[in-house]
Amino acid sequence: MVVRTLVSNILTLLALNVLALPVLAANMRAAEVLTRPTSTVAESFQASASDQRIYVSVLDQQDNPVVGLAADAFIVREDGIRREVLSVTKAGGSFQIALVVDNSEAVRPYLRDLRAGLESFVKMMAGPHEMALFTIGDRPTIVTDYRNNPEELQAAVKRIFPRPMSGGHLLDTILNASRGLTRRNTTRPIILVVTAEGVDYSSRSYQAVLKSVDESGASLHAVVLTSSGAGFGTNARYRDMVLDRGTERTGGKRHDLLRGQRLQETLEELAHELLNQYLVVYARPDMLVPPDRVEIEMSDASWVARGNPAVLSSVVIGDRPTMEASLNEKVASSDAIESRYQLRIMERVFEQAVTHGAEQFASRIETSDPSSRINFAGAARARGFKLDGYGVFFDIQVPMLRPSVNWVFRQLNQLGFSARIAADLDEVLPVLREKMRSFDDEQLMENFERALLAFPRPLPPSSPPTGAKLVDREVLVASEEDLQAEYADRIAAEVTVVILDHSEAILLGADDWLVVATVASFSPNDTPGMKMMLKIRGSDLIALRARELSREDAIKRIETGEF
Repeated sequence: MVVRTLVSNILTLLALNVLALPVLAANMRAAEVLTRPTSTVAESFQASASDQRIYVSVLDQQDNPVVGLAADAFIVREDGIRREVLSVTKAGGSFQIALVVDNSEAVRPYLRDLRAGLESFVKMMAGPHEMALFTIGDRPTIVTDYRNNPEELQAAVKRIFPRPMSGGHLLDTILNASRGLTRRNTTRPIILVVTAEGVDYSSRSYQAVLKSVDESGASLHAVVLTSSGAGFGTNARYRDMVLDRGTERTGGKRHDLLRGQRLQETLEELAHELLNQYLVVYARPDMLVPPDRVEIEMSDASWVARGNPAVLSSVVIGDRPTMEASLNEKVASSDAIESRYQLRIMERVFEQAVTHGAEQFASRIETSDPSSRINFAGAARARGFKLDGYGVFFDIQVPMLRPSVNWVFRQLNQLGFSARIAADLDEVLPVLREKMRSFDDEQLMENFERALLAFPRPLPPSSPPTGAKLVDREVLVASEEDLQAEYADRIAAEVTVVILDHSEAILLGADDWLVVATVASFSPNDTPGMKMMLKIRGSDLIALRARELSREDAIKRIETGEF
């Protein structure tokens, strides 16, 4: 029975890797894109005055673009009223991209990765797309105005050097870039910010910068390099408000990277997303007042949609709170903004820490045993809440640990199940093949059979060397329980570091609790492999900040357990 279950899990892993089908999507996620239409677009057809156009990126749960979609995959609503989708085509025309790049002292540790990532992005976006390069060190500077010459742009990237002892002027530069895009009356504007956490000396308010980005119609994307996960202080808060709220309301995305090595990959993924956008045309009745909100949903709720040019609001459907932002919104009270900002910072830090812990764990396992590759399902997600009379609670979804199929075979082979595995495979494979044929997709079937050929087969059991102990960890492949336990310890260590080193921004009273719950699960059918809770009193954190409590003693004060 154990073997049959393990074989079933193996085949499930294989099917999930071969099939990129909506029916296999595990999580229900609502598409979140709310945008205002553009007035002119260079396309092959002529639209009437009532036809509205939105540029949309559609991504799966692994943030890969979903291609080949038709009109029935999109649902458009204006102020809650559904509109007819007239056509969906692959977007044509050209982008106008403002590259806002950090060249302050803070970027020095990442210079090589910064140049490599930007050069790769420029190369991938070569063609009709126009790009300009701005730098923020000491003062806003236009290095290269808009042009579509990738060689010239790459040469400009190579001239980026950190300015010694300089701070950044990020908000000033974003405002200047967005105003320039407004004057150019562009049809597909993008502002891409690549910056490092550091001192910012901008003189512009975050409200003015957000308004300017809204008026330009640009999608704001941001990649933030950080060694600590967050910056505190007034200027840092304003910067993060622009990068958080600006990306959220314009159909862009913020990426926080703890390692510069991830920069090139992140920028390449963004380029791939932009190059696979859709142009969605829908009908709007003649009206005197334009809608406040335009929503796009996908027929498959596991897909996420992001829109261009300007997002008027953003709605996340599910158990997370709904957040809305419109062009004419009033700024909420300063206390509410500050409180939500503190939580957002901590959410991001927890996500980064958990991702870093997962990567470090996988690297250690693969270094000690290259054949035991570690896979993860899902991504780190954190959500913070203030609980009146109790304190602050963070709920963190941890990537689900999934050992490779090869690791499963090696473990079963080690336990002497080779013959039984082969028998079960012979029994189950015909059923799975028949299921594949039911999709009536020759390419899908071909991919399935090709994956079967590459599937690792169990080897005949071998006798251990004379004198070897079967319980020796150098002889045996680590059990799944051992892997899960080590993974949980790694995640707990990363969460502990965040609690002790990065929770100062959250104002906790002496009687308040800081509670962090971590769950590792991927689909509703998965049994969570990790359900941990760590909590500490505010009085202990206050004592730690005042150096009245040592770090070692503070760690001992953290209560841990399962739930």
